[in-house]
Amino acid sequence: MTRWDDVFIAAAGPECLRSPAAGDDIDLVVHAWCGGRSRESRVAERTRLRAGCARTTALQVLSPADGGLAALHVAARYLSASDGLRAALVTAEHAVAPAGAASSRAVSERGATGAVVARGTGAARVLSTVFLGGLPEGAVFRADLPWHEPSSGRPRSGRFSLARWRRTPPPSARQGAVRLEGPEREAVALALGEAGATLSDAVRIVRASDQLAALSSLLKREHPHEASLVVLAGAGRGPDFGCAVLEPV
Repeated sequence: MTRWDDVFIAAAGPECLRSPAAGDDIDLVVHAWCGGRSRESRVAERTRLRAGCARTTALQVLSPADGGLAALHVAARYLSASDGLRAALVTAEHAVAPAGAASSRAVSERGATGAVVARGTGAARVLSTVFLGGLPEGAVFRADLPWHEPSSGRPRSGRFSLARWRRTPPPSARQGAVRLEGPEREAVALALGEAGATLSDAVRIVRASDQLAALSSLLKREHPHEASLVVLAGAGRGPDFGCAVLEPV
């Protein structure tokens, strides 16, 4: 659970991949994908070059699920850690799990949208992010350097044990916030608590397998004068579940 004080979503949508901003304004490119050894290792580097960000660092993130939220979390962490960083372009390959599948990584598709995360100003403030199991150790890589994907195995124990997780299939892309229960509901409550709110304060809870596409839709629909809180929740389960609390401005 992490609270962010000065991180905003400046823009989201397919146009961010073509022209995220003036290239010199982007200090970081973050691409997240949901495992699978057939995944290409230099997507972030190609995105950096295509967006015209010549002097930008490119990072690639291995996330068991909820790649868009993982990319958002990593970008917020880097922007908050340095006064010299101004904005980041985030992209992700989202996982879509059919009903009854044992793993949220069963199907993976290349996303066609992105988002610009910036410090100080934007369309929506990022108040907090939560990942129940946290990103795996060694999950962030420099995309322009050689590296090897770590083992996908991760020990699970206690309330989020693998056996318990597999008994409950992950949600389909069409299931909404009403399906949030158990650990996932607790995670949303934690994120809202870190933002100084409760479940009753969240006007909208949106659960999506492609979080960046959902983020783009949210920015187009929300009106600044409402000043409401929005919870963007992923489609992961148990330790692979992530969410973020946003405040349109």
